[in-house]
Amino acid sequence: MGSGLEDGLDCEFAELDDYCDPGCDDPACEVGPLGPEPVGSPALLPVVFVHGFNAAPGGERGFNGDLLSILDGDGHTIYFVELSAHGDVERRARELARQVDEILGDADAYALHIVAHSMGGLDARYLVSTLGYADRVVTVSTIGTPHGGSPVADWVLDSFDSQVIDSSGSIIAWLFGVDPAGSDLRGALRDLSVGHSETFNRDNPDADGVFYQ
Repeated sequence: MGSGLEDGLDCEFAELDDYCDPGCDDPACEVGPLGPEPVGSPALLPVVFVHGFNAAPGGERGFNGDLLSILDGDGHTIYFVELSAHGDVERRARELARQVDEILGDADAYALHIVAHSMGGLDARYLVSTLGYADRVVTVSTIGTPHGGSPVADWVLDSFDSQVIDSSGSIIAWLFGVDPAGSDLRGALRDLSVGHSETFNRDNPDADGVFYQ
């Protein structure tokens, strides 16, 4: 819990950039429901949440931990996976495959749904198309995934030499509090780049029988 000074600064910055920062207790930052309470039935199959680049399950750049309790309370069967924060898509997708196999066994299910953020969407598509999991994945829902590549990744690759990028992985992991295991920062940036997106999309088309959104 922040001090009064920190809370005051959070609110001051919120006024400057029209963004409600964590810790701001200004009533103006209170956000009400976007619409009526949704109604429906829980998903019949497990729902797996896949985090993106430089993130971890439940962390600030992953899916909020409250999501688990809310969806679980609604009757859904929810799982979070943990992938290499700075791994390339192939590595992360293979890690995802191992965890999907474990989840299917744990839930005694024949298939599941995937909800993926950012780079996690590319991992999910690789899992389905290249690793052949179309028979075990019913839907792939991506949020903020750079299907056409990220210009930021191209800028980093063009602006810094390979040695600098390679040596920065562990430092960035430490700064953001993510596990540096399996780090391949250059490989991750390559797979996230605009320049690589055409090849990736060609090699990982939507699979028949899987619903994408």
